[in-house]
Amino acid sequence: MAKSVIVVDDTYFYRESMKDILKEAGYNVIAEGVDGAEGVELVREHEPDLVVLDVVMPKLSGLEAAKKIMELGLKTKIVICSSLSHEPMVDEAITAGASAYLTKPLEEEIIVRELKKVMGETE
Repeated sequence: MAKSVIVVDDTYFYRESMKDILKEAGYNVIAEGVDGAEGVELVREHEPDLVVLDVVMPKLSGLEAAKKIMELGLKTKIVICSSLSHEPMVDEAITAGASAYLTKPLEEEIIVRELKKVMGETE
């Protein structure tokens, strides 16, 4: 059975690109959100296997959303995907509960490889 994923990014282009990459890799994108607060609610409602969060978003940043998602106590894995790549940001994402930190622009091969690692899948 395909792993369920929620994609949360305030930029339509990146949301659509990530959804295309995920679907091509065999994941089931069950919902999408445009801000961190919506992302938290979608995870609470759907309890996906994975959520992909941008960092810079309205209402709640991806890092704030990751912390709130971790507080839900679900088995949902969190991946942060952002154009911000400096090391303190990566460290903060991991501390917030992210299993991986990917940088934009989106490179399909790297994203799929990293998501498979996070989900414990072999290639």
